[in-house]
Amino acid sequence: MSRRIMVMALFVLLVAVPVAAQERGTLEAGLFGRFTVLDRDLRLDDSAGLGGRLGYFFNDRFALEADGSLTRVDGLGAQHVTVRPLHLRFLYDIPAWDQVSLLLGAGYAHYRYGGDLEPSVSDWGFGGLVGLRFHDCGPFSFRLEGTLDKFSDVGLIGAVDQSATNWGLQFGASLFFGQQGRCDADNDGVADKQDRCPNTPAGDAVDGNGCSLPKDSDGDGVLDPRDNCPDTPRGERVDANGCPLPKDSDGDGVMDPQDKCPDTPRGERVDASGCPLPKDSDGDGVLDPQDKCPDTPRGTRVDASGCAVVFEEGKRELVLEGVYFETAKAVLLPEPQAILDRVAASLAASPDLKVEVAGYTDSRGSRAGNVRLSQARAKAVADYLIGKGIAAGRLTAKGYGPDKPIGDNATEEGRARNRRVELLKMD
Repeated sequence: MSRRIMVMALFVLLVAVPVAAQERGTLEAGLFGRFTVLDRDLRLDDSAGLGGRLGYFFNDRFALEADGSLTRVDGLGAQHVTVRPLHLRFLYDIPAWDQVSLLLGAGYAHYRYGGDLEPSVSDWGFGGLVGLRFHDCGPFSFRLEGTLDKFSDVGLIGAVDQSATNWGLQFGASLFFGQQGRCDADNDGVADKQDRCPNTPAGDAVDGNGCSLPKDSDGDGVLDPRDNCPDTPRGERVDANGCPLPKDSDGDGVMDPQDKCPDTPRGERVDASGCPLPKDSDGDGVLDPQDKCPDTPRGTRVDASGCAVVFEEGKRELVLEGVYFETAKAVLLPEPQAILDRVAASLAASPDLKVEVAGYTDSRGSRAGNVRLSQARAKAVADYLIGKGIAAGRLTAKGYGPDKPIGDNATEEGRARNRRVELLKMD
């Protein structure tokens, strides 16, 4: 058979092969035809021959394989030379297209030249392979590949450091033994032999027979056969029939069909109709609709109208608890200022009220000194209230020293109670 006829036959066989994706295997055995192009310096003709291969797959992509072939060529002097290329290589099988993978190989190459050559000659070198594998889901595959073998010391020429490069084109068939994939034409995970629905659409979930499971087209958790509302928008909560449940669009706890105020701001407390409940904006215990003083500072005592009060009903005195001074001085400490702010707000809410700011001390020290100190402290409180907007004509400051004790001056606790500032309602 001429080289041209062989090449044409290989091409026809190649295009007639039904190819598919590669499957995992453990052992590969095959036969191939090889056309060898020898380095010109070897002075041997190019020729075709036959060979075989044996490979072992460590996993579905990586294998170790060996191949060998025999070619008879003509040389100088009408010699008939046999060429036996042998290869031991690592092979990497890379999926490339549907039912086609790319083969990359590298390893040792050994050429033995015999026949009319006496004695025979061997060359060792490096060999590379690039090719394609055509493989369906069965045990057979077909390979088309090219090889390149490089030698640095060529024994056939008899020259040290003389390099040579041989090329090869191989095409053949292989048979896998061991673990093999199952034929699954529709890629649904069920082998064709067990698949009762062999043309399942791509992506469909299937049962053990390869038939499509019921779908939930709108993703609402209700399968299509039971879904009375098959086009429910994504994210809608649905009932057992797949139809949207009533919504609470403003999130106030009242469903839209019953919500008479559907746009209530988030966080508002609402009544049974979904409408906002009255608020107490200043937190004084009086709801806004009845609050005549809606901006009362937090903590201020108020009356039924929401306005600040200074004195409890029926009382004329108010001890300013928590109003303290530096020791033996009339300098207010920072903490009492918040208390006095509330007192100022209460006085501002009662513009007709006049008060006396009365200062007291314990009994230690001279009476004259205690009276002066209590007077200074009373004036310091009055001045602070005036600074907060209370008219000076509404305030009188007076110091009483140790008079009118409300605690036992013989004890530390009693003396602390006696050191105080009071507000007295004036007629």
